[in-house]
Amino acid sequence: MLFVRIAIESQIKKIENFARKILRNIQYIANHAKYKISTDIAEGINNKIENIKRRAYEIKDLLQYMKFLAIDAFY
Repeated sequence: MLFVRIAIESQIKKIENFARKILRNIQYIANHAKYKISTDIAEGINNKIENIKRRAYEIKDLLQYMKFLAIDAFY
């Protein structure tokens, strides 16, 4: 990748660091470009679970309460 090599040879630290990060993560960048998969759905589910946990903070039977809230949130 010519532009990365030029960026590393530029002697500008911030540009060099950015180019090195691109080289370190090139396989992930290529996979994203090829498959167009994002983590939006998983992050949305994790956010819902965190909200349920916050709402259930002082409930004594936490597991049962979380089951009901999870079922309620996703159905």
